[in-house]
Amino acid sequence: MRYINLIIIITIFHGPAAVAKGPAPSSCSKWAKLAEQIEPRSFFEQARKKSVEAREAAKNGIKIPGEVIYEQLDTFDQARNLAFNFPPGESLGISFRDYSRLDRFQVTMDSSSLKGKYVGWKQKLPDGSVGVVRLDWEPGRGAHFNLEYEKIPNKANPSVRENFKAAIHFKCQGRPCTEAEILALARQFQP
Repeated sequence: MRYINLIIIITIFHGPAAVAKGPAPSSCSKWAKLAEQIEPRSFFEQARKKSVEAREAAKNGIKIPGEVIYEQLDTFDQARNLAFNFPPGESLGISFRDYSRLDRFQVTMDSSSLKGKYVGWKQKLPDGSVGVVRLDWEPGRGAHFNLEYEKIPNKANPSVRENFKAAIHFKCQGRPCTEAEILALARQFQP
């Protein structure tokens, strides 16, 4: 399975021709590590652990991210492609490629510079499970795509939900993105 994820990663980020000739040797370990991390079983284990850590920290008044954080990818396009083709989400039945099944996601947080802007997509499944992919920028964390999955594991008890979160960080022209650059990138999500 790891090998298949690696082929998917290489194809998404470098194009189909890269599969035939292979990526540059220096980048192989980065992509192999990423392929291993996004394997669904590995992701769900990491996400559950991060969620528990965040809840425990909150009991002590400490706020930490309850999400799996993926190292900075080189470009917005790489991060977007991974976010919209995320294997763990697809294993839950969430797909961000079929726009007929999606609703636009609009930022409502007053503290966000993206407030009022459409920055991604939301999908709700018939069982009540929900998936969201959205562009985000925070001063201390930089540019990233947030992925949030809320799964209802037992239809008989829909109040019990499992939450899985990820953040896929990216750079702009080889350096951290500025707030102005993220506002410009957000334009492509506007209706």
